[in-house]
Amino acid sequence: MAFTALALTFVVVLVFSPAHAQVQNKMKDKAPPISIKKITVAEYDVFTVSCTYPQRIVVTSASYGMGSKRADVTSRVSDFCESSSFCRFLVNNNHPFDQDPYPGVKKELKVKYYCYGPMKRNPGQARPSGIAVQEQ
Repeated sequence: MAFTALALTFVVVLVFSPAHAQVQNKMKDKAPPISIKKITVAEYDVFTVSCTYPQRIVVTSASYGMGSKRADVTSRVSDFCESSSFCRFLVNNNHPFDQDPYPGVKKELKVKYYCYGPMKRNPGQARPSGIAVQEQ
């Protein structure tokens, strides 16, 4: 009987210990899963994406072309869009990609991105237009 009471006490202490509570609290504090968004824009159309301020755009992949003839333009789109909550540009061979992976064929830009916040802003950097902030 003494052995059973000792074993039961050990189990109760293990299940309700402070260390166990810390692990459960860490699991509750995990960020929700990231929602990857996809957008496809035809050549000569305007590419526009936005996140709710103060979140910022994070580009995970981008390709430009058609079918199997595509160029990886992830770094170029990232240069234009990341660290901002709004991104807009005209899609064509000359800008922003400086290449034509499939001459003579109308191409498309495919981008995967997500919004992640808050957006980092350097002191003195202008706020995005349309955002009213009262300084105190």
